[in-house]
Amino acid sequence: MAGHPRTASASAPRWLSWNASTGGPFKFLGFGWDNGGAVMSDGKLPRGVVISLGPTRNKESTQAQQVMGDREFSSRHPALKSLGVVVSGITVTFGP
Repeated sequence: MAGHPRTASASAPRWLSWNASTGGPFKFLGFGWDNGGAVMSDGKLPRGVVISLGPTRNKESTQAQQVMGDREFSSRHPALKSLGVVVSGITVTFGP
């Protein structure tokens, strides 16, 4: 419906479509720490906007361990397909 935000499904085809709609693969910080899941915008997001991702299933799996920690990962990492990754937060900071 017009004027309503679109929601993302955790399925792999929608996740891959999101890669395409954002201009290709992007980087994000690994899960499981204080900045976990933060998308590295490379100037593609407005200043002060941070999007965070999070897994919805298989959080303790071998696949999840592949994308954990204080490192950058690609949105095309094969482990993401089984984790049901969704946008878990959007932070907007106002001011200087």
